Amino acid sequence: MSSKWTLEACFSYVFAVLMFIGMHYFQHNQGGSGLELPFNLVVWCFTSLLIGLGLLKVSHSQRLRYNRSLLVMLFSTILLWLPLLYPNAEFGEFAIDRLLGLSAGILIIFSIMQLELSRQHWHHILYFILAGVLIESIYALVQLYLLTQGNWVGFNVNATRAAGIFQQPNVLGTFVLFGLLASAWLISEKAVRSKLQQIIVFGCCFFAAWAAIVSGSRTVLIALFALLPLLFPYLKNSAEPHLLRGWLICIALGCLAPALPELLNDGVARDAIGGETTAYRVTMLKVSWELFKQQPFMGWGYGAYDGIYHNAQAAFNAQGLIKGYHFNVAHPHNEIAYWAVEGGLLPLLTLLFLAGYFIYSIFKQTWTKACFHLGLLFPCLLHTMTELPFYHSAIVWLLFCFFVSKIATEAEGLCTKPFPAKFAPKVFAGLIPLFTILFMLTGLQTIHHISTFERTGSSDVSLLEGIINPLPMLSRYEFDAMTFRLNAASKLHLSDELKNYLSWSDSLMRRKTRTENYYNRIQAFKALGLTKQAEQTYQQALFIYPDTERVSFRYIFAMRTGEKALQAYLIWNKQQLKDKPDAALYIHQINGLVLLGRIDEALRVQQQASQRLPNELKLRNIPSLKPYTEPMGSS
Repeated sequence: MSSKWTLEACFSYVFAVLMFIGMHYFQHNQGGSGLELPFNLVVWCFTSLLIGLGLLKVSHSQRLRYNRSLLVMLFSTILLWLPLLYPNAEFGEFAIDRLLGLSAGILIIFSIMQLELSRQHWHHILYFILAGVLIESIYALVQLYLLTQGNWVGFNVNATRAAGIFQQPNVLGTFVLFGLLASAWLISEKAVRSKLQQIIVFGCCFFAAWAAIVSGSRTVLIALFALLPLLFPYLKNSAEPHLLRGWLICIALGCLAPALPELLNDGVARDAIGGETTAYRVTMLKVSWELFKQQPFMGWGYGAYDGIYHNAQAAFNAQGLIKGYHFNVAHPHNEIAYWAVEGGLLPLLTLLFLAGYFIYSIFKQTWTKACFHLGLLFPCLLHTMTELPFYHSAIVWLLFCFFVSKIATEAEGLCTKPFPAKFAPKVFAGLIPLFTILFMLTGLQTIHHISTFERTGSSDVSLLEGIINPLPMLSRYEFDAMTFRLNAASKLHLSDELKNYLSWSDSLMRRKTRTENYYNRIQAFKALGLTKQAEQTYQQALFIYPDTERVSFRYIFAMRTGEKALQAYLIWNKQQLKDKPDAALYIHQINGLVLLGRIDEALRVQQQASQRLPNELKLRNIPSLKPYTEPMGSS
């Protein structure tokens, strides 16, 4: 094989296409995480090719390259699969996707270690990372400052935070920090020589810092200002002084840049730091801790977190034990808490052991190099303690695995062992990309069909019937299909079909607590004439989704039931507000009035609410009223 087309060179080329094009793929979707987001499916297509190249290298060289860190990670991954065998893992199938993603990450690290990537190859990879970050940073700034109403990507121009392709501002913030990390690595290895390279590095630092600030993520801000002191001691000893100064100056200018558009727009600021989320995170952690204490040894079962959380939260809220009520919680926004609640002590101790060993291994180097390596991983590690970046973004997970592989190799070196099996690695090198790409491309078709189905009134069932591979969105696919059958059965009075829906929803309600699940179940009971069961379900939904919270089942039920029900709700709502003012009740009333087209009344209620509750910022910034309160032509 010519030097131009070595496996290492092909690895760089595939990675380059991913960072320049693949990761930025856009397709309309209905939100979510993991494989529900189209760009993640495309990233996994490229990732499978990268894994395949690593396995092909094993076949060609007939050698295995590894170190102790890789063995520890492999052993830890096996341990994390074991709770699937627990007797309480009723919903374990819904944890398989994250276990497969974790295992794929180990395969990525393994594949990178097999390839004999030279310093030049690694520098190219870092520059490709800079390119990807630069593209996303500029795209995020375009979203925030240049896009107009009705843009084809569907970005809400009233939003105060940019999200890039990720549809989640905090994930954008963590991703763009990779630009600062990659540039720091480049200048530490004196790989920034030409003027063009300096322009790329400094330009990326400037725009990445700007995008990080406008992402409005407190986690990202903490990570940004914590990683600098971690990186600086090693950079001071290894980087050329003028490059280090330029690096720091560009980051500082990027952090200051968001103030410039505000100064040019007569001081009209766009507040990037959005609503109060600290109380929500504290609540999730507090509820998770209580759940862990109740089942510390075997946990509540993989895949069960969503169902058990909301009932526990409602019970604690009724007792006045928590502040900050949260909804649609499928993850506690803390990775350790997630595994501990679902799997108990084994996953918890495994993760702590893995983290402890890795920190121990890198601190066998000089303290400046160890702090530098820790700083390279710090933004992602911090983010996993406050949210779920690896679930929202496959590219963040991939880059994290890249960094782990390189750091582990620098800290411990690599051992080489003969591996005479030549055929098996070559077969898997072909099969893994083949099946992954087929799965992900049919997944993109699934996303398109389900998005079209839901956006066009959920009435054209042929869209669901035309889906080839429902697995990437299996829960949503099943819900849409069963809801369509429920609606048809209600109209045609098909009692057997209605009972079939209730039987199916029994398991769903224990696994996933959502307002739409309660609503459908109530409709099924009513259609069967089971008014007592319908009322019991309604009361349970009110318990899970109280009236004075952001998500109120009473309001949602009225909104879905029809105009008369909504008008009756507004009468009830006003009566409640006479006795005690409440921000959430006011917001529900205003949103209901907007839905009914009573805009002037909604504006009066907002003014009244702001006077009665002057410290409630949410009352001054209600999204449904923005089109009627902002000046013409503003964005």
